[in-house]
Amino acid sequence: MISLVLLGTLTYAAIASDGDMPLMQGLAPLIVLTVGIGMAYYGLAGLLNTTHLVIGGGKLSVRHRPVPWFGVRGIPTDCIEQLCGAEHSIPTGTGAATTYRLYALLTEGRKSNLLSGLRDSDQALFIESEIERHLGIEDRPVRGEIRKRPA
Repeated sequence: MISLVLLGTLTYAAIASDGDMPLMQGLAPLIVLTVGIGMAYYGLAGLLNTTHLVIGGGKLSVRHRPVPWFGVRGIPTDCIEQLCGAEHSIPTGTGAATTYRLYALLTEGRKSNLLSGLRDSDQALFIESEIERHLGIEDRPVRGEIRKRPA
């Protein structure tokens, strides 16, 4: 945060100068300041936000709070054909990190990502079954989804 204040001061000094500063020298602090503010906002949202799935008004909505975040959307519940959890691997220096995602399969054949970054397959399976139960969707196997453990 201190570096953002310093960059803001440098940017102000560049803008307030009497015009003898080269364009790129004045623009560089502004670009770095903008990127810094974006990174700070991203970090703050990552630390503070929680994700809420809300069913109401004929829609399944994904909301992120308390820091406003893009991607807030609603899917009409009558367009949801099935929900499925899927494994997602991210290569790392020591192998791969595995997280899980929850998708809504829509009637027009599209797939919409509802949640990502879940650390446990049981989380994805639980949320999937609760939403399907609430919406009255019969669970069917979907190619590529997480295998459900026998009861």
